[in-house]
Amino acid sequence: MSLLAPLFMSCNKDEAGGEDTSSTVSQPVAIQLTGLTIKESTVEALETATSRVSSNKWDANDRIGVFMLHDGTYNIVDGNVNKVYFTETGDGKFSPEGNDNTIYLPADGSFMDILAYYPYKELTDNIMNIDLSDQSDQSALDIMRGTPSRAAYNNAAPDIDMTFRHKMSQIGLTFQAGDGIEENELVGTKVILQGIRTTGTYDPVRDKLTIGDATGNIEFFVAEDGKSSSGVIMPENFKAQRSLVVYPGYNLNGTPFTFNISDGHEFLQGRSYNYTVTLYRDRLEVVDTSVTDWVDGGTTEGVIIN
Repeated sequence: MSLLAPLFMSCNKDEAGGEDTSSTVSQPVAIQLTGLTIKESTVEALETATSRVSSNKWDANDRIGVFMLHDGTYNIVDGNVNKVYFTETGDGKFSPEGNDNTIYLPADGSFMDILAYYPYKELTDNIMNIDLSDQSDQSALDIMRGTPSRAAYNNAAPDIDMTFRHKMSQIGLTFQAGDGIEENELVGTKVILQGIRTTGTYDPVRDKLTIGDATGNIEFFVAEDGKSSSGVIMPENFKAQRSLVVYPGYNLNGTPFTFNISDGHEFLQGRSYNYTVTLYRDRLEVVDTSVTDWVDGGTTEGVIIN
């Protein structure tokens, strides 16, 4: 378990300073999402980045889904389900999108658990459907979960800080022009990852990712200059033959080059797998690979493969 593990420790004291936070307020108070941050990563930003997928910063008008639960349970309070909050400037302060989305801490001072996830989506029975086959907007695929700085909140302590962590994995490619290739010939390069799981579901309340059975192909997002490419993928820990197929810009209609990924290769949650690829007329060479902390994905209730 991730978020709800610490949340299940009901408390009436401030976790940081131990100061009593028992309610002396006799009316409902709206939660204040004032300090929402994204876990800092060690990944260098790729030129392909369309979002915090590599930069780990909020964009203006980013939207999250927020829930309020009875302290120490999975029980949602009074319809406070998947309420939409957004950041107007990307500064980490989130406001409700209209009055109907405001979440209020109860007037009786009882403690509540607050959880959030990114990106906001309409859910079916509080479950998000995932399809990674279209990578044109990677920010829409970059699932993150917010962990509050305290175990629970009441109407005397409505200010909420959260740290968001990536739940998916990432592959990053850096292309180099080999002997006989000009850099401008990399423009138009196309990259396809074959044999990867492309669908699944995510339960933001229980922080539970379920990976589907079907394998398919993912076309990666490629920078305009053809020098870098990236893809958001499922975290996988099963044996399978996956291949990176590269169509160089100078030979789009010719035979592609293929790099086979070891069938024992794991893609772990919150990690970025980076390949430096040198392209020649007749081949490609993977000259360097590294694994870095995209972010610490934390622990979930379980990554389940059906």
